[in-house]
Amino acid sequence: MKYRLFTTITFNVWLLSLLAFSATLRAGQCPATFPDGASSNSATGSVVFGKNSAVYNNPDSVLASPSVDSGSQGYSCYTADCTASGSPSDAINLTDFSFSASTEVTVKKNKSETIGTTGNYIYKLVKLQQDAELTFSSLTYYGITKLEIGKNSTVNLPAGDYYIDQLIVGNNASIVPTGTGTVRLYLGKDARFAKDSQLNSSGNASRVFIYAYKKISTGNGALLNAYIYAVDKVTLGKGTVINGAVSAKDVTFGQDARIFYDSSNIVYTDFDNVCTNGPVPPTPLVAEYRFDECSLASTIIDTQGNYNATGHGLSDSSANAVIGQSLDLLGSGTSEWVNVPRGVVNNLNNLTVSVWVNTSVSKYQQEVFHALGDDTGDDELEIALYYSQTVYLKVLDDSMYLASNITLTDGQWHQVVITREGSQGCLYVDGAFQQ
Repeated sequence: MKYRLFTTITFNVWLLSLLAFSATLRAGQCPATFPDGASSNSATGSVVFGKNSAVYNNPDSVLASPSVDSGSQGYSCYTADCTASGSPSDAINLTDFSFSASTEVTVKKNKSETIGTTGNYIYKLVKLQQDAELTFSSLTYYGITKLEIGKNSTVNLPAGDYYIDQLIVGNNASIVPTGTGTVRLYLGKDARFAKDSQLNSSGNASRVFIYAYKKISTGNGALLNAYIYAVDKVTLGKGTVINGAVSAKDVTFGQDARIFYDSSNIVYTDFDNVCTNGPVPPTPLVAEYRFDECSLASTIIDTQGNYNATGHGLSDSSANAVIGQSLDLLGSGTSEWVNVPRGVVNNLNNLTVSVWVNTSVSKYQQEVFHALGDDTGDDELEIALYYSQTVYLKVLDDSMYLASNITLTDGQWHQVVITREGSQGCLYVDGAFQQ
């Protein structure tokens, strides 16, 4: 089912902060993907050892790979030379990710910053200069076009998903998982961990999972404690140490590079189902309105740069907000509203709408978002509060009432997230699933 073109799209509420639209993410283990310390996941792949390089703690000397070159010196499987099983390890095939972003963050030399505190999680550039530190706030996921970590700098990451198109880790730079759980890094382009760089240096491999859509390479002396999967090639520089496992089309060891296979922590790693059906990469936001303009009388900016909206009957934004500013719709009647371009929801079959609302009024129907089709009786998409603990959702001719255990009309801010996929709809309030 596809949506027809819209003639009018409006929403009116009371106090409203951060309205966001996106097209419509899934924990599991991967023992068949990481059966050995080093394995090839391609029928035409190989594992190649350099001088004095080796895999330790492997269950035997047979690696899941069509071919193995054990090199000329030293036992590649510690007590014997590694040989090939003739078959690859299980492959993982994930959908490509993409997003559009304009926000840039630069942490200057010897400075420390935190990002994500305002709810922003899509960035064009995140750059740390030398000796800087950056901490990410705990959010469901981040999307970053380019993450560049300068020499001797540190990035602190809580558990969650990080979709990074280009990752550059400088000399002696560190990525540190914080708290508990698994940090999942999805890397779009070739990624480079430079000389003496460190990933999760003080934690076991269950703390980090990497999925690289292309290549990964490390500089001399790099230390990575993680389960690493690459569609293309993983090249380990001289003296690199991996605690965990590596699966790639081709795995190439530099001189004195070592992998210490960690089979025991695979079952404690949250791979987010990548070894079964795979997670659905987060679809980029279609539109996001933060109402940060000093005046909302005319243009209301879409932070994604696609669909600026138009205010009607509005004046200044309100500082009473959770994120940024808010839209004050406390006036009587229906004279205050915002017109959103039809492209925001046109042709979206599955979608998610997230909005912060604050109202003390409980009544039959308070519109949050209303998209009309050919005439005023043609409801294409409608979201409304129905009294105090129900959200009404209508898409074309399908409507449903989604019950909440949390009172939505208590004069406090609540985050309401409505997701529709196929004929199913679900409701989250303040981060908790309701129905």
